[in-house]
Amino acid sequence: ENVEEPALEEEVVSSVKLRQFTLTVAKLANPNELPTSAIRDSRSKLLQLNRDDKRRLERAETKNELESYVYATLDFLENESTRGVSTDEERETFASSLLEAGDWLYDDGEDASLEEYQEKLDSLREIGNRIQLRVVEVENRPTASALFHEWKDQAFASLENIIVERNVGEEELEEYITEIRELESWLETKQEEQAALSPYDDPVWTSSELSSKTQVLDSTLKRLLRRRKRTPTPTPTPVIEIDPEAQEEGDANELPFDFDNVNFGFEEEPIPIEDQTEGAEGSDDAPEGENAEPVHDEL
Repeated sequence: ENVEEPALEEEVVSSVKLRQFTLTVAKLANPNELPTSAIRDSRSKLLQLNRDDKRRLERAETKNELESYVYATLDFLENESTRGVSTDEERETFASSLLEAGDWLYDDGEDASLEEYQEKLDSLREIGNRIQLRVVEVENRPTASALFHEWKDQAFASLENIIVERNVGEEELEEYITEIRELESWLETKQEEQAALSPYDDPVWTSSELSSKTQVLDSTLKRLLRRRKRTPTPTPTPVIEIDPEAQEEGDANELPFDFDNVNFGFEEEPIPIEDQTEGAEGSDDAPEGENAEPVHDEL
């Protein structure tokens, strides 16, 4: 039988052709985009609006601060502690200035500028701070003085052995102690000057001034105490010098040997017990002396 062979499929090869085109890109105008100059102007206006808002806020705060200061200080002038450090005339004059500032706030100063409010507040505070400082220092000065003397005693106690324990020289230590003594002398002088004044006068020294000076010295003290420890120097072995003449004289007076402590290397052998008892027993006829004949006991 004739068998038909299957027909072979033909492969179809498709060819791809590339074509090149030149494209032209053009930037289209954005209707929502602003010019650079317009953007710059907008930013400047926003910054100016922010500055104006900040200034209005500062003006309102300064006005409220001035108003609060007026009423708070009027009450402060009525305190017993304030009366002890100010005269009646001084308080009355200051109270009149405070009341005048309060009336001005609700009259001509209603629409005043920030600078006007600040100037009025500063002028009132200049007077009020002086009186308030006197009140505060009446209590603070004795406390600050006591704290300084307590610190001074502790500082001297910590410096007692610092030359031995730390790497601190004598000259450096003396300079530091001199600084402490100078501050102590300054305080004594200021206390004498303050005692000569009346309670209505401004203080010649303040507790904060003494505290600042003490803090400077305390910082130096802490640096000295943080110095590395001093390494102890080893003690040299003492050298004993012997006088040759004294040595010869001493040798002549001493024996060359200590016979009581000399060990010659042998000891006497102990006598046996049987030898110790022999001759101790026997009759009275036992021979004695060198010529005694030996006793023969034939039995």
